[in-house]
Amino acid sequence: MRSLPGLPIVFVLAVLAVILTGCVSTNGLESEQPRSVAPTPTIAQPAEQASCTREIPFDAPFANALDGTPVGEDMIQMTSTSHGYTRGKGACTPAGTLPGPSTEVCTVAIGDNPANSEPVDYMFAAGATEQLSARVTGKTERGSMAAYVLSSWRFASAADAAAAPLVDLVESCDGVIESTEGDRRSEDLFEGDEPHLRLVVANTDVLLYRAVRLADGSEGLSSTASGLLPAAVVDHLESWWLSNAARATVTEP
Repeated sequence: MRSLPGLPIVFVLAVLAVILTGCVSTNGLESEQPRSVAPTPTIAQPAEQASCTREIPFDAPFANALDGTPVGEDMIQMTSTSHGYTRGKGACTPAGTLPGPSTEVCTVAIGDNPANSEPVDYMFAAGATEQLSARVTGKTERGSMAAYVLSSWRFASAADAAAAPLVDLVESCDGVIESTEGDRRSEDLFEGDEPHLRLVVANTDVLLYRAVRLADGSEGLSSTASGLLPAAVVDHLESWWLSNAARATVTEP
């Protein structure tokens, strides 16, 4: 072959190779093509489990509950927190599988334990429709401290209330003293002359009072040997609660 004038032989051969093969490199073009992105799969979130209970607004004048009672010392400061619960749509855990208001219900409650006023599943499993709870702490003019927890559960019938599992739990405690007055039955556990626990079954309501010994070293009442509220005050709190709280109708939002 005769070379074309003015062109290098190598260049001429390269042009002929392209013409003969018809191949053109597309490497550069391919790198400029947009890449398709696979869609991110949507992960289905598990449905939230319905709860055995749901919280409802509840308040009562607990700061006034001890007014005029024979505490032995004048109360100068009262603080309280309260919670209300009603039956939810979820399943409730029956008795025997969860601790009660305390894992040691037969002994004096120590410390301001929130578990003492949290909803008790097994009471709702047994037919309770409502639970009202309050934790109250009072300080006297002498600097003594007294604290207690009150909870009540409402049932559809008096028979259901009398058969509530909490009743069996308290009755199983050593030293429990039972008393009956009309249609009201009480179970008491004492430390000295003062009840540290009282369970009351009154018609469709079950009421639980527990004295609380503060865990921060605060002195109890100097007017009683145990430092707990006197029995007469517990009698008053029982009547006050059943009149002002347990008998109240809670308005749901």
